[in-house]
Amino acid sequence: LSNSQSISVNVPNGEWKLSVIPVKPFEGFENILILAILGLLLSVLGGMFVYDVSRKPKELDDLVKIRTKQLKESEENYKILFERSPLPLWIYDLETFKFLEVNDAAVSLYGYSKEEFLRIDLMAIRREEDIPKFLADNKSATDELRHAGTWTHLKKNKEEIQVLIFSRNIFYNGRKGRLVLVMDVSEKNKIESELIKSEEKYRSLIEQASDGIILYSFDGTIHSFNKAAYIQTGYTKEAFGKLNLKDLFFESGVLKNRSADNKVNPDKTTTLYRKLKRKDGSVFSVELNARMLPDGKIFAIVRDITEREKTEAALKESEEKFSKAFHSHVLGFAIYDDEFRVVDMNDTFAVILESSRENLLGKTADEAGLLNKVNEQNRKSVREKVRDILHEEGHLQNFEVEIETNNGRSISLLLSIERLDLNNKLHWITSAIDITSKKEAELSVSNSETKYRSLIEQASDGIIITDLEGNIQEVNQSIARMGGYDIEEMPGKHVQEFIPQEDIEANPFRFDELLEGGSILHERRYLKKDGTFIDIEVNSKLTTSNTLIGFIRDITDRKLAAEAIKISEEKYRTLVEQAGDGIFIADKSGEFIMINSCGIKMSQYSEEELKSMSIYDLVLPEDIKKDPFHFSEMLDNKVARSERRMRRKDGILVDVEITAKFISGNRFLAFVRD
Repeated sequence: LSNSQSISVNVPNGEWKLSVIPVKPFEGFENILILAILGLLLSVLGGMFVYDVSRKPKELDDLVKIRTKQLKESEENYKILFERSPLPLWIYDLETFKFLEVNDAAVSLYGYSKEEFLRIDLMAIRREEDIPKFLADNKSATDELRHAGTWTHLKKNKEEIQVLIFSRNIFYNGRKGRLVLVMDVSEKNKIESELIKSEEKYRSLIEQASDGIILYSFDGTIHSFNKAAYIQTGYTKEAFGKLNLKDLFFESGVLKNRSADNKVNPDKTTTLYRKLKRKDGSVFSVELNARMLPDGKIFAIVRDITEREKTEAALKESEEKFSKAFHSHVLGFAIYDDEFRVVDMNDTFAVILESSRENLLGKTADEAGLLNKVNEQNRKSVREKVRDILHEEGHLQNFEVEIETNNGRSISLLLSIERLDLNNKLHWITSAIDITSKKEAELSVSNSETKYRSLIEQASDGIIITDLEGNIQEVNQSIARMGGYDIEEMPGKHVQEFIPQEDIEANPFRFDELLEGGSILHERRYLKKDGTFIDIEVNSKLTTSNTLIGFIRDITDRKLAAEAIKISEEKYRTLVEQAGDGIFIADKSGEFIMINSCGIKMSQYSEEELKSMSIYDLVLPEDIKKDPFHFSEMLDNKVARSERRMRRKDGILVDVEITAKFISGNRFLAFVRD
């Protein structure tokens, strides 16, 4: 070569570029050696190239065998997965919609056998109204896996189920088909529906609760609340939502709490008592029942206890008054527990027993009882009498007993024993009064006063006592409660202030008749404190003490019931009169009590004529003999049906169908159709 040249040689692993530089021939041994090595290298590379090309067909054949084996294994695995899948699977023909293949899970869910599946198409498992929607949806399917949504399917037994569908297009046995995976979500949807209903009920309960309900954090941030929470504090819903709970507290400290510590715990409810500020600055007491939720927030029920505190204070005051009255009263009082052991007594009672209070506390009635001082001859009979009265009536009132003192003097006592609940336990309170002097007069006055007060206070009807001009002197609790008044509000006012003015003008008071000794029973409307009215019945008369007394009864329910009965009777009468069938009501002997217009027209008798007749007058004797009336069926509370001939007034026989049954009052009702 006269000049240097470069050539490229393709080899299996790439391209080599060789440069050849001309030299003088046979220029030493070193040049010969280089040429020899270069030739050897070219020979090796050429051999490798030839070997690589020659072995490619064999590798390709091996690769085909491997891929074929993998494809076969893949098909077997697919078949196993298809058949053993816990979720229903099927393949259907895209043109005919017939099932081409289904797995065991589909057979189990839908109730068809595999053979039955392969004989039907997809329309058999769908509701008729869903088919147009399914056909439209079927057109939008692709070769990609697609979520087709929730559908209603029909089992073999026509039971409806909710299913979630996933599908994709495939080729199956040379046909265009679609692979469908089904998930039964019926139970899930049912649970979700029940959960939604439960949440709605819970929210309704929260919103309608009379107590305030607040969800807040430890820092006082209010997260949610109900209507009562902002109503009882005087805020609007929007303004309350912007508050911090600390803004409502009147003081930082807790008034009192029922829990062992002053902390809100997740495992128990803590009851705290606080003073809260309303929007207008007024303060009210609340009971706060709080519990920590798992997320760290606090759920609290806030109850306004202002009225309860007033009641408790009044009760405490009443108990203090009772205690003072009990121990300082001139009457003897003793309290026994359910084992008739002395719990407390006043000094007056101890004096009657000729002992001291300290000496008698804790002793039994046999050891420290009045009956123990009854004359020995009468003691047994008196004990038995007292025991019998307590057993039958539950209390002993104004029982006169004669006892002997230690010095042998006899004194008469008026003994009363009443049930008393203390701390939810049965006790007995015994009162004793010495009636030895002026016994008859004092006993008469006492009995009269007791009966009078008992009548006034315990009467379920309202009672008003006025002077002769109608000014109220006294009322009982029933009439005050009936009108929503406090019992102290009514005395001192005139009765006309509680009657609508228009009613007085239409029906004036008749005091002159009462002053003449008459008794008046009439109905009026009673004006309640809130401005509404109720219907009342008033029975008024003159008393021996020259006062007027009126007994008032709320008849609102009675009038409503009477109106309802009237409406019901009118509806019943209209229904009966407009009925297309003849309706006959007869007593147990068969004599007619009521006949509607259709029945009168059908029989051609008048109503007066029919009411003087019985069922036997409208039926031929031979028909009754052949087919007696089915009274036995009706006595078993069953409906008796029969076809008979009814004899009209003109003698013509009419074929009728009779449906009869017994109703209340030993009567039976019959519907007669021509």
